[in-house]
Amino acid sequence: MGKKREFIYLYLIQFVIGLIWLKSAYAKFAGVAFSANLSKTLTLFASKNPFPWYAAFLQNWAIPNAGLFAELTRWGELVAAVLLLVTAVSAMRNIRLPHFHRLATLGALIGAFLNLQFGLAAGWTSPSTETLNLLMLLIQILFIFYQRSVAMKK
Repeated sequence: MGKKREFIYLYLIQFVIGLIWLKSAYAKFAGVAFSANLSKTLTLFASKNPFPWYAAFLQNWAIPNAGLFAELTRWGELVAAVLLLVTAVSAMRNIRLPHFHRLATLGALIGAFLNLQFGLAAGWTSPSTETLNLLMLLIQILFIFYQRSVAMKK
């Protein structure tokens, strides 16, 4: 299998991760339930969180500022989605954007940060939540290393 084809598969995976973020962001922008219920959700996540330091963060920072965290979350998801999708599509179509690797890295960094937060907050609620967030986190970390290594070769 040629290098070009392997890269296409990598960018296809990046595209799928971008679609996952876009779907998640859309749900948060389309309805008011996310912002209205975030405080209650975070209280549940803090109640049995296995990480005492993260439970304290949720109780002392996130819950009192739930409105701000709701906005940061949905905009973060949207920005991660757009950056991952645009850079994946442009790479698959051989269109080089200015600062391509920086944009792809930024999208993956934002996504990885969000997955880390979701995993720490809600990973204990079910094996599927833990697994999905861990898998997305690891894939996005691989994207970051790949983009950095390609950018350093130039």
